[in-house]
Amino acid sequence: MASSEMHYINFAILLIAVGVILLLISIITGFTMLIAFYKNIIVIHTINDLSASVIRVVFDFVLPFIGGILLVLAGSTINSFARAQSYRRFRSVEQAHRERIKTRIINMALNEDERKVLDIVKSSPGGILQSDLVIRTGFSKVKVHRVLKKLEMNDMVRRGRFGITNKVFAN
Repeated sequence: MASSEMHYINFAILLIAVGVILLLISIITGFTMLIAFYKNIIVIHTINDLSASVIRVVFDFVLPFIGGILLVLAGSTINSFARAQSYRRFRSVEQAHRERIKTRIINMALNEDERKVLDIVKSSPGGILQSDLVIRTGFSKVKVHRVLKKLEMNDMVRRGRFGITNKVFAN
């Protein structure tokens, strides 16, 4: 895991922890206020008492509660993002490693003629005509056909009809 991802994950954990603390504080404060109203410790007689109580509820309960929820959500989102980035980086490194191993195995399993045909096909992203392979390799039509048949059996290339010839694509 890269250093930047660890920083994001640590920051996300900090946000979640602060958010949970704020939620706990607001819940405790909310229950304390409910008990105070129930036991008539806080009595509302005038409009000023009502506005003071509303302000107390907003600042002591509502704002910390909403802030706690937002911090927990933000921390969770950042944590998910950082872990997804780390996973993508790991997958791309793993995939590149597999490709290198696959290329080594292919190079060991193929003879020189097969490697030459496969390299030409791979260098043609839109595919190449089989008749053009005959020209570029200098091999006979039969030899190109046999080489392509072996590469096709090993799932390295695929052929499709293209007029009176075939078009060859790398897999």
